[in-house]
Amino acid sequence: MPIDPSIPLQGQQSSPFASMQQTLQPVVSLSELANIRQQNQMMQAETQNLQQNASAGAQKQQEWEGMKGVLADPSSEVHNPDGTVNIDKLSAYANQNMPLSGPAMVSAMTDQLDRINTYKTNLANMGEQDMGRANNLFSSWMRPDGSLIVTPQQMGQQIDAVLPSMTGAGATYITHAKDMIANAALSGNPQVMAQTVSQLARTTTPASTQQEQRRANTSFVNTGAATLPVSNTGDYGVAPGTPTGAGVANQVGPEGRQTVTSNPLTGGMAVVNRDANGNITGVTNPPTQGVYVPQPGDVQALPELQVERDSARAQYTAAGTQHENNRIVLSNIDNVGATGVAGPAWRNIASAFGFNPGDVKDPATAYDLVGKGLERSALQAAQSMGPQTNAGLDAQIKANGSLGYTPQAIKEITKLNDALVSGTQAYQPGLERAISANPSAGVFAKRQFDQAWGANFDPTVFRYYNAIKSGDTAEQQAIVKQLGGLNSKGYNAMMQKAKNLQQLSNTGGIQ
Repeated sequence: MPIDPSIPLQGQQSSPFASMQQTLQPVVSLSELANIRQQNQMMQAETQNLQQNASAGAQKQQEWEGMKGVLADPSSEVHNPDGTVNIDKLSAYANQNMPLSGPAMVSAMTDQLDRINTYKTNLANMGEQDMGRANNLFSSWMRPDGSLIVTPQQMGQQIDAVLPSMTGAGATYITHAKDMIANAALSGNPQVMAQTVSQLARTTTPASTQQEQRRANTSFVNTGAATLPVSNTGDYGVAPGTPTGAGVANQVGPEGRQTVTSNPLTGGMAVVNRDANGNITGVTNPPTQGVYVPQPGDVQALPELQVERDSARAQYTAAGTQHENNRIVLSNIDNVGATGVAGPAWRNIASAFGFNPGDVKDPATAYDLVGKGLERSALQAAQSMGPQTNAGLDAQIKANGSLGYTPQAIKEITKLNDALVSGTQAYQPGLERAISANPSAGVFAKRQFDQAWGANFDPTVFRYYNAIKSGDTAEQQAIVKQLGGLNSKGYNAMMQKAKNLQQLSNTGGIQ
């Protein structure tokens, strides 16, 4: 029926499509709703993915910041005692503390280690001619002051030009050198470039050239017993003034081939005989004086005395490391309580003593662990200076921990430990001189030396010595005050002991 425009639409018969449109309308709405929901889900997933990526990026950045801090701290757990990075320790740290970036870093470290080993292998296998050719090339890029006169691009071109003339290991090495220069150039730092070129020139100096340079930098010094070649500049890892050869012994005339001295072990006279070159050929002790008379029990005591002598040598060798460990404790112990056992202070101390930082859960346990370790170290140092010295120090060392270890108590045992370490450095040379001066007694000379050393040893002497050596005026003043002031009875007694100990260390006896 046609629609009458005069009748309102509501009253007219609906179009045949009306019901269909009404039926389709909700279907369209559901489809759109499903589409919107799907888009929302995709947006949520993408947002979540972006958030996860951002979180992972932040964590990676945090991991790398932590790694930079560990690498920058020479006392951290990834370093060797000499301050160099230990690849195995660094790998363990990365695997434990860098879950996102650690595996890639370990792989990169392994690749870098392979490159370093390849570099060193080829350097070691280079022929003299190739090494000289490479050294001449690297040296030509530097001014006398170490600055560079060519650009990295020119360096690469010159390496390409010389490469065909190199053979075997030399060709591989100089190719590695080109990569090193390219990497240094990427830093954009002229100082890094200059250091890289200087290293290349230094490591490729042929042995014959090094020998000539050493000869040019050597002077001859007469020590009174011999004329020795001495390094003036300290090149090639030798400190300035260090003898570089055995030298030539001075000729000794008849008037100097026999000298009379005293035996510090017995107080008797001894005669020292020398040959024309000044070498000692024998020490004669008069029959009634200065001759060691075997004692009952010597056979049984000999092994023990030899063990004690070896112990003194071991303590003397380890003294440098122990001084450094003590310094680390004194520098960090006050901060353990503030930063906790997860902080850098405890990690520094744990690294020095070989503790696993993660095994300790609170500062009190950390203090106890360090304090007992220092106590053991101090006891070992005391024991290495003979039974008389040890007997006088055993109670004093143990008293430091009797009330429990606090930062202040640890400082006191550390200073005592450091004094004992300095004592071992003076004891061992004196012991060897006492034994050397008494060939008829041999290691039995240790008995009398130990008696003299134990009678004079006072840790305050070496604590005062350490304070003077380090410039710690507050510690010096505290010790002087404790003794009663300058020129007091206590201070003068300490200085007399110091004089006797110095004489024992320098001569093996007290004259």
